[in-house]
Formats: sequence, structure tokens, C-alpha cells
Amino acid sequence: MEELFNSENGKVEYLSNEGIIIMKFIGDMTDEAYFEVWENIIKSAVETGAKHFINDQREIGNVSFKARSMVVIKYIPTIKKEVGEDLRVAIVTSKSAIHKSGIRYLVKTFQKLGSFTIEFFDDNKEAINWLSRN
Repeated sequence: MEELFNSENGKVEYLSNEGIIIMKFIGDMTDEAYFEVWENIIKSAVETGAKHFINDQREIGNVSFKARSMVVIKYIPTIKKEVGEDLRVAIVTSKSAIHKSGIRYLVKTFQKLGSFTIEFFDDNKEAINWLSRN
């Protein structure tokens, strides 16, 4: 596993053998910290050519609705333009009901605005197995 980005609030790692980007969100995040992680996810995907992603939400804290909305307004269209279509995303969910509902909102939007196949998992191992099979 190669670490491509690391901050107090997030990490972006690359599993080169599987062609998978793992994005981790950590703790309570300011809008700027949240955006910084997303920008590094896109940069890493463009640089590696990855089409498979794990969105690890297990350690995420509070993120504003405004920041989550910017994912829909800015980052989804950028991903579609810069990375392409037919992307596969495995989401490893937080135990928090609030976070689960927030990620479900984003997932519905991802599926409407882009060509994303998205599945939910309890851990990274299951997510990697799913992404590696398809």
C-alpha cells in the first residue's frame, strides 16, 4: 500500500496491485479539511488511473452539510470529467446513524450524476474483495 496523502483529517492510499484508491476521513472536519481530502482523492485518481475506490467512513466525525453539498456541486462533476465513468466505489460505513444518512444522500446523488456503481461494506477486506472481483 502506497500512501499518497496524509493529514490530520484524512488519508489517501493506493493499492497498486488491485488499482484501488482508499480514502479515509478522520474526526471532526472543517470545510477546508474536507475539501483538501477530496482534492487529493481526485489528484491521486488522475495520477494512478484508478477506477476503483474505497470510501472509509468509520472514523469520520462531524462534517457540515455545506461541505457535503460541495461534493455534489464540485467534486462529482470533477471526478466524472477528470477520472471518467464506470467507477466502482465501496463504502465502509460509520456506525453513526447521522453519518450513514449523510453518506446515503451522497450516494443517491453520485448515482444520478455519474456512472458510479456503489456498494456498502462493514470493513475494508470485504470492500477489496468486491472491487477485485469485478
